[in-house]
Amino acid sequence: MQQPPAKFRVAICGGGVGGLTLAFCLSRCPDIAVDVYEATARFTEIGAGIGMWWRTWTLMKALGLDADIAALLGAAPRDERLPTLHYRKADQPEGVSFADITARGGLLTLHRAEFHHLLLTRLAASPHVHTHTSKRLHSYSSPSSSSPSSPSTPTPTPTPITLTFTDGTTAPCDILLGADGIRSAVRAQLFTDYASNTPDASALRACAHPRWSGVLAYRALVPAERLRARAPGHRIFRAPTQVRCAYMLADGLVFADADACCLVWFGAGRGSVSRERQASTSVLTTHDPGPHTAQHLMAYPISHGRYINLAAFDVAHRDSDDAPAPAPEPWVADVDPGVVQRLFGGFEREVGQLLDVRSRSRARYL
Repeated sequence: MQQPPAKFRVAICGGGVGGLTLAFCLSRCPDIAVDVYEATARFTEIGAGIGMWWRTWTLMKALGLDADIAALLGAAPRDERLPTLHYRKADQPEGVSFADITARGGLLTLHRAEFHHLLLTRLAASPHVHTHTSKRLHSYSSPSSSSPSSPSTPTPTPTPITLTFTDGTTAPCDILLGADGIRSAVRAQLFTDYASNTPDASALRACAHPRWSGVLAYRALVPAERLRARAPGHRIFRAPTQVRCAYMLADGLVFADADACCLVWFGAGRGSVSRERQASTSVLTTHDPGPHTAQHLMAYPISHGRYINLAAFDVAHRDSDDAPAPAPEPWVADVDPGVVQRLFGGFEREVGQLLDVRSRSRARYL
């Protein structure tokens, strides 16, 4: 049976988890034609593990993805409070457990690439969604993009938006949604265009491009069998999710805030702590990044327990009026395991055991 024509066209720039989830939501509406444009030659998902909380699970269930996600998890989550996070002060030879957190349904841990593949598979069955690879957005144009009134009251677009890609091709759409990551071409042009015709131009231009926060994240997938062979009694095998961390402040105060992980962790002040970073020249350098430095590490099992998702963070906290430090290039790079081992050299033995195991990948992200 022939499908009725769509009432309008939506273009999504970016084929990561966010872009594909959005496309899947829109695929349920037969009046909308969706095109997903991915910059790379094939759909891939960087990163390792992701955590899903109960609220997100209920949304996935409403979308009809619960059975597929349960298959990735090994079982559907239970609607009850479950052990979720285990905290340890670990910047010492013998770590100390100081808190255990429970949450409704627990923390559902998934391999990011497996979830990404699930979304792609479901989208392939939709007649309303088309995916395109090797389509990196260069710019977009529309009658309203050259002279917008303000960010809060955009001018309606009477004619289609034209997307121009770096390969010289173009495509039309009625609505453009940017899901193209931290270096978003959509965001850069959006704020630049608005800045050209508004009194608060400097504030808008500052939003066009990302600024480095001072956080370096080292991520790896550790084969569970290798860790078990090295440390059969490791804590990671005795609890659903393990987190261990330490924060060190130069002035001796004991304080930390890790909002990104929904955690608050503590460690002893040790003065200015030297940090090792890998510069763009791949030469290790040691320097003092500023008044406040911190390290924390988290790990949890994914892929039915076959792998341990490991994320180690090296953080430089600066005063709000300090100029942001330049970000090392490239933003994502493979690193020598020794870099992370030295950063966490003063942590307890179990942290060292995790870092010493040869992993599938070990990369640094800004």
